[in-house]
This record gives sequence, C-alpha cells and structure tokens, in this order.
Amino acid sequence: MNVMRKPDPSPAQRQQNWERVQFLKKHRPQNRPAQISAAVFLVMALFSLWHLDLQWGRLFASESEPGLLRFINQDIRPYVTRQPDWTWGDLGLWLFGALKDYGLRATWGTLLLATAAIGLAGFGGLLLAPLAARTLTVPDPYMGPQNGARSHLSSAVRALCLAMRALPEYVLGFLLLALLSGSTWPAVLALALHNAGILGRLFGDSLEDVSSAPMRGLAAGGARPSGMLLFGAVPQAFSRWLAYFFYRFETCVREATVLGMLGVISIGYYAKEMRSRQFYDELFVLVLLGALLVLLADALSGWLRSRLRKG
Repeated sequence: MNVMRKPDPSPAQRQQNWERVQFLKKHRPQNRPAQISAAVFLVMALFSLWHLDLQWGRLFASESEPGLLRFINQDIRPYVTRQPDWTWGDLGLWLFGALKDYGLRATWGTLLLATAAIGLAGFGGLLLAPLAARTLTVPDPYMGPQNGARSHLSSAVRALCLAMRALPEYVLGFLLLALLSGSTWPAVLALALHNAGILGRLFGDSLEDVSSAPMRGLAAGGARPSGMLLFGAVPQAFSRWLAYFFYRFETCVREATVLGMLGVISIGYYAKEMRSRQFYDELFVLVLLGALLVLLADALSGWLRSRLRKG
C-alpha cells in the first residue's frame, strides 16, 4: 500500500515558519497583573514555608520514631490487626463495635446538626434576599433601567450579609459557647448565621437577575412591589435558590463535623475524645465516617441540582 508522504518544507519555508512563531511569541497577549500576582504569591508561599516551624523531619522520620510514617503504619491500624493471630472476623467485630458504640450516633448527630442549621440559614436567607436585591429597594422596582441603581437599604443589608459570612463558623461558635453553653445552640447558630449571610447575598443576586418583563406586566395591572416579588420574581429565581440551598447544605455537613468539637454530639465530638485518649485507629474510623457523610451529601446535592437545571 502506497502512502502519499507530504514533502518536507524547503529551507525558506522553515525560516518563514520560524519567524512566524517568534513573531507570535513576541506579540502574544500578556496579563501583567496576573503574572505579578502569581509571582508575589509564590514568593509569599516560599517565605511562609521557610519561616514556619514545620519540623520537616517529622515527615521523614523512621517508623520507630513519632512521625508520619509511624502514624500511617502503626497508629491508625485497627487495634485487633496489631495482634499476631488476628482474623478478618476479629476486624469485622471491632468495626461493628465501633459503629454501634459511637459511630452511628456521631454520624446521625452530625446530620441533624447540619440539617437544623441549614434550615435556619435558608429561612434567614429568604428574609434577607428581598432587602439585598437592588432592583427591589428602588422607588420603582423593575420599571426602568436599573444599571447603577442603589439604595441605602440594599447597601446596608448586603454589608450585613458580608459581615455574617466573614465570621468563621468555629470562631463564632466558640463565642456563642460563652452565652449558650450546655446546649446545641452554639453550633447550630454558628452554622446558621454564617450560611444565612451567604444565602441572603446569593438569593438577592438571583432576584436581581430575573427578567423584568413579568414584573412590568404585574405593575401595569396594579400590583404592588410585594405582589411583584411573590408572583413575578420568586417563581423565576426559585430553582436557583434551591440549587444554592443544596450546595450550602453539603458545605454545612462538612463544617458540622468540625463544630462537634465544641461539645455537640457529632463526629467532631467523638474525634476530639479519641484524640485525647490517643485511640488513633478509632479516630480514623470517625474520619472515614465524616468523609462518607460528606460524599453522600455531595452526591445528593449534585443530583438535585442537576435535576433542577434540567427542569
């Protein structure tokens, strides 16, 4: 079988191609701010790694010394597997006992904590959204060009949302623990307030992005701003609201595992206890349960959001 071979370029064509490549390289678009930012970040990262007391030797210590290698090969191994005559049945009984004693209870507590918090956060986001939407807090909502439209009310509410989401959940929960110790409220409110700020801003932005034509039709029929919101803006933004809500729910599940360290019955609570007792094998079981719970929440959230997009 004869295959037609493309003739090799002549020396003149090679030179022409080379000059063209050099011309394109010289005149390619460059983003100087991005390059400078990347260089500054790289220098800061190297500076931080150099000056932090990271104890690099702990990462590469021998298995007989405290370090990462001994932690992986010994400490997190289930206790029964350290015995010379262990069997898979012994490992199964050990794992079953761990799940029965604290694993399932910790997982259930984490799920309840996240669900209660995201429920309150969603309600708070619904209250904040109409006030954060700049198209609803102007004299004539949706009735004219809204480019640059501002109101003191929407600016104040958006600043409030920013302040709420700027507070780390664990720090906020630690502060609330001084006021509401002995209950689950510090963890629930910490998650709820943080996520309410995020959802309030996202819900408000969704109300700004809806089509104004239905609202103008409602206004022409004599509807008030509240009617325009309920019967025109909300139906258009509702699917996006649900997508944001489920996205924050999976994030809330992940954060709830950590906030249990404040004393709430959850994965974080038992993880802190196992760490204090140096039961690293059982701590590893809790870490796996937390990861499994987050993966399930992420899968459920992703499936629901994909269904909403298709709808």
